[in-house]
Amino acid sequence: FNLLAADDISVQYLCNRTGEIKTLINGYYGLSNQVLNCSWPKVSLGRKKLKQSLDNIEDELSERLFDILIDSGDGRESSNSFISGEEYGTRAMTVVLIGRDGDIYFEERTFGPNGKAIGNERFSINHTDDF
Repeated sequence: FNLLAADDISVQYLCNRTGEIKTLINGYYGLSNQVLNCSWPKVSLGRKKLKQSLDNIEDELSERLFDILIDSGDGRESSNSFISGEEYGTRAMTVVLIGRDGDIYFEERTFGPNGKAIGNERFSINHTDDF
């Protein structure tokens, strides 16, 4: 058997095959009728697809936030979030997302004259990374 027990602080895992209680840290896990994160292809593929699905949520949220920033308002420069001009205009838009686990996602889009997109940079910082 496999047993997961959780509260608002931690998640514990117990399997009758190992007999030990393991505290799970933040991450992606796969569980079937074998031990946690066994090397079965269906478990490995499931973990990979789960991570990709959750990463896509981050990308979708980022895109929705950029849509807000690029709003052209009612046409007056003072009301526009995004200003497109030859000499004066928006040169960068930045979205920063901070997850509950403390991980940071940063994306910045840069623009040239007339609002032409000229660059896009993105990176993530894991809350456990050393600086």
